[in-house]
This record gives sequence, structure tokens and C-alpha cells, in this order.
Amino acid sequence: MTRWLILIGTVVYSAWLLEFVLPDDLSLVHSYVSEHMAGDQPYRFLFRTTDVIAGLLFVAAAVSLWPRRSARLVGAGLAVFGGVTVLDALVSMDCSPSIDRACRQREIDNTVSLSHEIHQASSVLVFCGIFVAVVGLLRMRNLLGAQGRFVLWTCFSALATTGLLSALLVGGPWVGLVQRAQLVATDAALLLMVVLLSRSQSVPRTH
Repeated sequence: MTRWLILIGTVVYSAWLLEFVLPDDLSLVHSYVSEHMAGDQPYRFLFRTTDVIAGLLFVAAAVSLWPRRSARLVGAGLAVFGGVTVLDALVSMDCSPSIDRACRQREIDNTVSLSHEIHQASSVLVFCGIFVAVVGLLRMRNLLGAQGRFVLWTCFSALATTGLLSALLVGGPWVGLVQRAQLVATDAALLLMVVLLSRSQSVPRTH
């Protein structure tokens, strides 16, 4: 059941890929993906809804993982990742700063809403959650073959690199490209999580 929750959650979470076919003004290179949920965007309800559903599925999966001692770090990271993903969708930004000069000025003047400010802070916690989950997966890496371990280490390296670059580029050019690379690594890590949890079914549970 846990595997299916994560798998379905990953598919729903990957709804951000719809930006490649939906017509809007956001830049794939310079805009944050979460700007699709901003109050001035036409498809905000679609992206908010998919994030809420995905986040709830990840939280449910995290709860079901708790009895498995070997996967508790994965579950803890997944719980933070899922819970804050829901929060991100519920407290979305007022406007899209990457394409709206007035919005950028409001951020500088600190006249945006509390929801806008919370969203910017919570996005950091989303990254922290998935990063912790991947660290937990690394502890289970012996259940994977050589190729699987290579992919897992690649995901870890990609998340670490994009996390650092996102911090350095915050609010600047190219940050959208970096974040999208981070999301690809996140999706790959979630799929590897499904594989690892499938192979660890024989791990004794604690009571």
C-alpha cells in the first residue's frame, strides 16, 4: 500500500510538467514552478489541487512507513516533504515576481501578504524534506544493484547541487532552470523510493 501511495503521489506531483503544454507567460528558465500557483496565474487551481493531493498521499505513505525501523528516516523526510507541499499550495503567492515588475517591487517594499511570505519560506522546507528522505534511502542502498545505486547517488548529488544553486540564485535569473532540474531529481528519487521499499518488505517490523 505504501508503495502505491508514493507512486500515485509522484505521478500527481509531476503535474508541474503540464507547464510545457499549457499556455502562460512564465519562463521555464527564470520563473519558479510554484509561481503557477500565484493568485495572478490562470491555472493556479489546477497546480494547487495537484500539490495538495500529492502532499496528502506522501504524508499517508510516511505514516505507514513509521513501523519499519529501517525506513523511519525516509518516512520522516517524506512527512515533511508532503506536509509542507500541502502548505505551499494553501498559502500560495499573491503574484508572480519573475514576470511582474510591480510584484517584485511589492516584495522589496515588504507589502506582500503573509501568505506570500510563508510560501517563500516553506519552499525551503519542501527541499529539506526530500533531501532527508534521500539520505534515508542512501542507508538502504545495498538493496539496489549497481545501476540503482548510481542513480540514487546521482539524485543525491543533483539535489545537493541544485539546493545550493537555488540559495545562491534566489530571485535571480536562471533559478527556474535550476529548480526544474531539482524537481526532476526529486521525481527520480521518489521512484527509487518505491523500488527500495518494495525490496525491503522482508525487513522485520518493530512493535
